[in-house]
Amino acid sequence: MDKPSVKKGIRTVVVAMLLILVPLFSLLVLNASYEALYLFFGGLVISAILVVGFLVYYSFYYRWARWCMGGIGAFLLWILVVIYLDDIKKVYSDWSIPDKYARYKILEYETSYREQGKEIQFLMEDDVYNYYFLNAKNELVCFDHYLGAMYKYDIGGRMIDKFISEKLENHTREGFFLNYYFVNTIRNFYTSWAIDGDTLMKPITFVEGSDKWSAKQRLEHLNIVKEKAECYMLKEIIIYDDDVSAALNKDKLGAKVVYRQDQKWQFFYLSTDSFGDLSVYSLREKGLEKGWNNNLFIDIMDTGQKTESHKRGMIRPQYISYDGENQYYDLVIDNVTFRLKNTPYYYDNGNREVFMQKETLYWKDKEASTESLGDYEVYQNVHLYYKLLTNSNKLYIIK
Repeated sequence: MDKPSVKKGIRTVVVAMLLILVPLFSLLVLNASYEALYLFFGGLVISAILVVGFLVYYSFYYRWARWCMGGIGAFLLWILVVIYLDDIKKVYSDWSIPDKYARYKILEYETSYREQGKEIQFLMEDDVYNYYFLNAKNELVCFDHYLGAMYKYDIGGRMIDKFISEKLENHTREGFFLNYYFVNTIRNFYTSWAIDGDTLMKPITFVEGSDKWSAKQRLEHLNIVKEKAECYMLKEIIIYDDDVSAALNKDKLGAKVVYRQDQKWQFFYLSTDSFGDLSVYSLREKGLEKGWNNNLFIDIMDTGQKTESHKRGMIRPQYISYDGENQYYDLVIDNVTFRLKNTPYYYDNGNREVFMQKETLYWKDKEASTESLGDYEVYQNVHLYYKLLTNSNKLYIIK
């Protein structure tokens, strides 16, 4: 059988491409519209199809055509691999995970996880503006600023009281706890519910005559507060119009000092010019805060001693997927094993050796201790018959 003429085939394809592309390119130059651009791209696609069809036809007769087809196929395959590389890794990573890890649970998808009589139960979001701490009776107090709700748990982990109010909603993030009192510095009220269950919201009063003080007098009064007050905090004012007592802040000073002294809550305004950074965590270092109730996992960093060790406690890493997206841990609480799967927000490519060799971080003081590895952290206290667990964004109780 005679082989078809290559020259004739090339001439036919070139003529066809010119007949398609030249008019479309002329239209694009003259019209300069999106429609003309789309038509020109369509012409390029048709031209590419003609070239591929030419190679397919001649590949039945000539080796060079087959080599060209192979080269084009390899190039297209390389482009697809580059585009879908992450998906390919994901498929391989999921395929290579041993079957036994299919039973591991993602806590975010579980409201409750039970094993051998013990339970991990969701409490609330571990948001930076949510609070959880132990009061003087070792009752766990949890405050959810989104819901405007406070919850109280006894030493056995049972909820014994709750307080929900629209006034507690903390969307502007002005509320916090000082010596177990919930204090709202924008709306100037406090409540002692975390201490005695009283739901009454009482006013924080303005220090009479302080609106006429000089800058020196304000600093002098601050020093008196530091010396004599039961608790206090300097709170930076972010938006003046949000402050219900803004009319008393005639000079628009940058901070409000709230304090409790002689069983009375009061506030006055103060310039922030001499204090620099006023982030919450810098206030204690500068002597601008006393009695602030921090979250338990953070509070122990101020009172405890830190150690790092490869010796595992309750949190025991088991396996990491090829792409690093899925991490598997055993959480052992009083000889009961919870099997947890974690997908961290930030993760590196899977490296099981590095994952298994990460050190566990321990904090310990006279009464409490924490243990953290990866996103998980466990809190325990000698006065409590339960433990707390956080995975960086949610708080759980284990009992």
